Amino acid sequence: MRTTLESGAWIEHTPIQELKGIHRRKLERAGKPRVSSAAIDDSGQVNVGALMAGVDFGAFAAVKRDALWALLIERWSYDFPVPQLEETDDGLVAVGDGFDEIPLDDYDEIESLFDPFAKKLNRRPNPKARAAATTTASNGSSRASAAHGSPTG
Repeated sequence: MRTTLESGAWIEHTPIQELKGIHRRKLERAGKPRVSSAAIDDSGQVNVGALMAGVDFGAFAAVKRDALWALLIERWSYDFPVPQLEETDDGLVAVGDGFDEIPLDDYDEIESLFDPFAKKLNRRPNPKARAAATTTASNGSSRASAAHGSPTG
């Protein structure tokens, strides 16, 4: 699908209705938060305060966003290559500096465009809602057979 931005630049990307499990699975593998060695003492105990202080949530969010864009964007009109996902020691990451070169207004527009994609890929079904939908007070007979007074109709 091609989306033309207000600047006239364009991107070709996967349409939201064509998202599949592979998109979610790849996004889940994108990036790994780094843990500071200071968060674990010599006996192997974790200092939760040091652990949380050492995690850069902003950088982790940026890695996830870049992975999403690299996963979705197939081509664009810019004069530099679209970053591609590659497997690294840090998980799947977008390799290439193309996202850094996008004009800021276009960057903001692309971010807004892909926000619903991120929400869809990150949502999780509510298991309680699913259990409630499958739990009924039925005795196993259908309404039609109950209307006739016998389970066989």
